[in-house]
Amino acid sequence: MWSTEDYVFLEGKIPRTPSWKLNETNTAAYVMLNMSGEIGDIPFTGNVGLRYAKTEVESTGHEQTNGGGTDPIAIDHDYDEFLPSLNMVFNITDDSQIRLGLARTMARPPLLEMRTGFSFDKSQTQWTASGGNPTLDPYVANQVDLGYEYYWGDSSAATINFFYKDLESHIGLSEGTVEFDGDTYAFTGTVNGDGGTIQGFEVLYQQAFDMLPAPFDGLGVYANYSYTDSDVMEFKPANNPYNLGGLSKDIGSLTLWYEKDGFDARVSYNYRSEFTGVNSWLPAQVNLNSSETTVDASIGYQVTENLKLTLQGQNLTNESSENYWDNDFNKPAFNVEWGRRILVGFQYNM
Repeated sequence: MWSTEDYVFLEGKIPRTPSWKLNETNTAAYVMLNMSGEIGDIPFTGNVGLRYAKTEVESTGHEQTNGGGTDPIAIDHDYDEFLPSLNMVFNITDDSQIRLGLARTMARPPLLEMRTGFSFDKSQTQWTASGGNPTLDPYVANQVDLGYEYYWGDSSAATINFFYKDLESHIGLSEGTVEFDGDTYAFTGTVNGDGGTIQGFEVLYQQAFDMLPAPFDGLGVYANYSYTDSDVMEFKPANNPYNLGGLSKDIGSLTLWYEKDGFDARVSYNYRSEFTGVNSWLPAQVNLNSSETTVDASIGYQVTENLKLTLQGQNLTNESSENYWDNDFNKPAFNVEWGRRILVGFQYNM
């Protein structure tokens, strides 16, 4: 439960309710050492570094009082982190390499959510309050990335990468109560959580079929797939919380292309499994998005050295966007049909 007793009230002119101001001062120092050498017969390059980052925030605004007026307020907050990192590349052969990355990373909170002040609504049976959280701390994670890359030809490659992220803290929406002047209000807002783990892998394959006889030697294919497993959750709804915003368990794409004699064409198939959509940090805009599949295509022709004509088609299957409240497919929220988009264009270089 939050209490407005933590706020510092200021004297001065009272602004309108929606207005607020945020001053953020960032101070950082960084040192890095480059490395190269051999381990056995395997050459390597890399770097090791340490970054110190300090953030000081002053959030000023106002909050609505029970009497209908507003009082100016200001809240100061600061946080700092030491962020070490190690990046290494091991050249196994002339065509293949292993990448290793170790790092402690930080992502600052959204500025919008660090606004100060509360607005109160007594028009409903359940009194409600809304506002920001000026004391938010950043996302902080310790992470490991390990990948293998193999290249052949000018436009052909195959890679696989494994990743593991241990989030020490994250930011999400929480439902609770806030007290003001002895009254209790239902409140939904952003708070810091205890984090969790995000892990998975990504594979990529790209092949130019230039070994085929003409005219098929302009064909090529690009495909990638990623799998993500996470136990990091939003804080609402309490009995069935959303997954961390934006994370899909499965994401994949497949693109076929053709490039030859000034002509290029490609068709792409894209898929992502269900995910939590955080379209806005406003609580009403957080919902469960169903899986999405789209097909796009494009054609281009280099008419002259200076002029190129293009034709693009987006969402050719007219895929709609479907999402749901409370992380529950039995509670439809929106069904939006974006439609197909056809774009005709040209590029002219002087």
